[in-house]
Amino acid sequence: MFRKKKANKIWACSGGGEEEIIYRGLYIATFSQNSSAMTQYSGVHNVTHAMCQADKELAKNEPRCAGKPYYVVDANPVDSFLFWLPLIKALSRPAPSIRIPFNLVYFAALLCEWLAVWFSIPPVLNRLEVNLLGITNTYSIEGAMKDFDYKPSNNHDLTE
Repeated sequence: MFRKKKANKIWACSGGGEEEIIYRGLYIATFSQNSSAMTQYSGVHNVTHAMCQADKELAKNEPRCAGKPYYVVDANPVDSFLFWLPLIKALSRPAPSIRIPFNLVYFAALLCEWLAVWFSIPPVLNRLEVNLLGITNTYSIEGAMKDFDYKPSNNHDLTE
């Protein structure tokens, strides 16, 4: 997904020079609709494992997983903000120390999107980023575990 085109610019799946919210320095506060926002990530090892397991099951005469959708994520949810702390520390940036109400951050993102359109500039913050960090997003992997023996490893749960 990443390739280096120039010595000073990383090209990622979202385009050349995309800096994301942490690198832009906007990770100064936490916010969530509830006490904390939980999410589940999909590590490449787990996605690869799930695809191999599903392929084995589909090779059988009567596969249990044929034609069904599945969530393939790491087993345990993690706090959306705590997950990024090691990266923040690696970038020599301070950890967030203030908490802002979710609705205020969401409204600020909406304003940033409007200003970006009016002035033809990239938005500093957008509502998708706010929702991804501030709303709990978890999924059940029970179907994948039952139908094609999916067993996630290399979990991103940083509490262990």
